[in-house]
Amino acid sequence: MKSLAQESKASAEEITDLIRSLQSTSERAGTVMKEALIEVEKGGSAVTESILVFSEVIHSVNEISTIMEEIAVASEEQAAGVEEITASVSEVKHYVEETTAESDRTAAASRESSHATDMIADKILDIEQAVAAVTGKIQEFQYT
Repeated sequence: MKSLAQESKASAEEITDLIRSLQSTSERAGTVMKEALIEVEKGGSAVTESILVFSEVIHSVNEISTIMEEIAVASEEQAAGVEEITASVSEVKHYVEETTAESDRTAAASRESSHATDMIADKILDIEQAVAAVTGKIQEFQYT
């Protein structure tokens, strides 16, 4: 019986050691779990913060896209305006060319009229001289 008591005592000590070891391991496991929980919470916070940052990035990208669309529309409108200006300039150029041609024709007609006027003035002068000569001869005949 003594041996049975010793074996029981040894078994009880072994069980006590196992329980202490299990308690120590459980405490370490609890500490590690608490630390892991803290790290998970930190990771959760980091994920939440990352989601907020990505949301801001997405918002900024959307704003940039909107601005780029507005720029594209404005560029198209500007191109249409430039086309209208180009058409207007071409039309003005055409009118200027027509006016220049008409001015050239008017100048030529004016030169011709001036030349004709000079010729008429010369003929009138010739006629006046002839009239004066004839008048002079008529007067000579009347007094002779």
